Amino acid sequence: NDAKACNRLGMALLLGFGVEQDEARAAKLFHKACELADGFGCDNYAYTTEDREERRARLQKGCDLSYGKSCGSLAADLTLWNLDKPRALALFQRACELGVGKHCFELAEHYRKGTLGVLDGTRAGKLVVRACDLDHMDACFVLGNGQVDSDRPGAIRMFTKACGTVAPGQGDLDKLPSGPACVALAALQVDGKEARRLLARGCQFGSE
Repeated sequence: NDAKACNRLGMALLLGFGVEQDEARAAKLFHKACELADGFGCDNYAYTTEDREERRARLQKGCDLSYGKSCGSLAADLTLWNLDKPRALALFQRACELGVGKHCFELAEHYRKGTLGVLDGTRAGKLVVRACDLDHMDACFVLGNGQVDSDRPGAIRMFTKACGTVAPGQGDLDKLPSGPACVALAALQVDGKEARRLLARGCQFGSE
């Protein structure tokens, strides 16, 4: 009855990591973890069903248990299907408050474009800063782009952070380096060898 142990074993079974892959057993373990009030378990359990309404209910439970990614995933789903914009906005806000930088950045984009019924450029700007502070590297790249002409050293600092230090397969997927930031940083280099290194890293992280 250790919820985290159930969830971890479920992940191992789902991925076949150290054990024979067993998706059905993994689903049962995620369900148990969720019933034992583990939000991460509810989040994993949500993706074991093809029923959209059931998935939303499981994500809502994960969110209610303060697992921020569940809040953001549910918000993204509601946005995708153009359902309940006020609820989606509130869920993105909750995800951001729970420290998920990716969802702070998504919320910023919705405020910037007004896609969820509220247009607020000032709030969008503050949310991009918060997303970068939470190590969402695409947000740091956006901030750097906004500083290139007015504050070159500041832009370099933002691009350097956004280009990051982690290797593929390490760390939180929401915090992976921004390939375009590495390319932007390369363009500001005087040292050709360093520029080539940064371009190679940009390529490594998805910048064509």
